[in-house]
Amino acid sequence: GGLAFAVLMTMPAMNAGSFGVVAGLAGMGGAVRVAGALWLAGFVGSFAADWAGLEVVQVGHGQGFLPDWYERSSRWVLGMITVGSVLRLIRHRVQDTCCGG
Repeated sequence: GGLAFAVLMTMPAMNAGSFGVVAGLAGMGGAVRVAGALWLAGFVGSFAADWAGLEVVQVGHGQGFLPDWYERSSRWVLGMITVGSVLRLIRHRVQDTCCGG
């Protein structure tokens, strides 16, 4: 319970983009200190949440909010986008190796 709570509490605070912004403003050392402080806050937060008895409760008990047809079709659309992206990457790599880019 506590670890899940701490992850949900601290993880949205730092991603690659915000790490880059902090590194641009405060330098790489400052960005590492901020990331370390967030990690430490999450670590301490997990123990505090366990001590306080906080639990992460799933809203809706696993039931989807979207219609079934939408969820099924979105998987196929995402699959087609993924296949198209991989084929495009392969095509670009083959063109770079055979034709000199």
